[in-house]
Amino acid sequence: AIDIDNSSITINFTCRDDFYEINNTCTPRCDKWEQSPHDTTIAVLTVLNFAAWLGLLVGVIVIISSCIRYKNMFTFPSVFLIYMTIGYCVIAVFIIISSFDRPALYCSSKNLTESILNPTTFCTVAGATFHYFLVSITFWWFFHVCSIFYKVMFPFTAKRTEKYQKYIHLILVIIGILLPLPAVVVTLADPNLSYIIADFPPLLCVPRSAELWYYSAMLVLNVLIAIGVSLFIPMFWVVHKHQGIFRPKKRALNIGFAERKILFVFCYYVVFGVVTLSYFALSTQDQDKFIKAVTEYFTCEYFGNFAGRCERKYFERYVYPGLAGATYFFMGLIPVANLVFVVDWKRVNQIMKHFSNRCCRQKVHEVEVEGIHSNLSPHPDSVNINPSTSENSG
Repeated sequence: AIDIDNSSITINFTCRDDFYEINNTCTPRCDKWEQSPHDTTIAVLTVLNFAAWLGLLVGVIVIISSCIRYKNMFTFPSVFLIYMTIGYCVIAVFIIISSFDRPALYCSSKNLTESILNPTTFCTVAGATFHYFLVSITFWWFFHVCSIFYKVMFPFTAKRTEKYQKYIHLILVIIGILLPLPAVVVTLADPNLSYIIADFPPLLCVPRSAELWYYSAMLVLNVLIAIGVSLFIPMFWVVHKHQGIFRPKKRALNIGFAERKILFVFCYYVVFGVVTLSYFALSTQDQDKFIKAVTEYFTCEYFGNFAGRCERKYFERYVYPGLAGATYFFMGLIPVANLVFVVDWKRVNQIMKHFSNRCCRQKVHEVEVEGIHSNLSPHPDSVNINPSTSENSG
């Protein structure tokens, strides 16, 4: 705005709330700038925090329940679900820690650009942790699918090779631990590939190189989930053919309630995989367009905020908050899906029936005692309370 009078010309320079003024220019703030509308950002953060707390709580329950049922859960291939739960709990811990003070943990400077160029130590550690365990969890899921597929499709061969399971388990564990490491080590070793803020406000940190992130994480998820779904379809058909999913028939393969729990877990991870891949694939595909649009927007705002001149819609079209919220929500339900498999529902049903029967017997006993007391006590209508009647009879 320019105010002109006879003596002077005054220029009022203003910046948006999520920018700050420095040398008559506007610079985006790391602690305030948001890539989505504020209400949408609050909704996504709420879902992320809820999913993290829920997943961590249920994950602890899954681990405790697995220790109680260690004879069943610490065996091949069920133990892969435990590995997955532990990996998610580690990610959830970092998400919960970051929710307490995101600017202090992710912003190395008030300037957003400088914070991206010089990531904090927490961003580096959290990014490496997320990168490693995201790929590792996918491997554990894939190994679990392959193992169950082998047992369902080739039951007799699987029975004969049970004595080699511990060696197969050991090899798969080594693969699941080591394969995600090279990309993480390379990213940490090369400053040009370091982990940087990927969302605004900061939610996650990913490698600076989009190609490295795609080939070391997204491509791995795409391939493994695609193969897992391909294996799931014939396995689902065999289970339904020999027993039926909802109405048990002749048990040619002796497929019972435990296998149905496995099918539920597989179905959930298929849905989770599709949602997650959709979000990360779209985000990765449009990353260059998003960066270009944001750069143009920052350049526009650089010389001050003028109504209608700088439009956020040009970069908001490349942001997918709905898919992001769905991804975080389904990620938080990973331990819940594993809990369905871990819990011995038959035992739970027996315990519930036991307490239900005790409550019923207690209520019946109370009714019987109340009936006995009512029979022993005289009824009010049978008592003569008229004094005149008593005197006449006397």
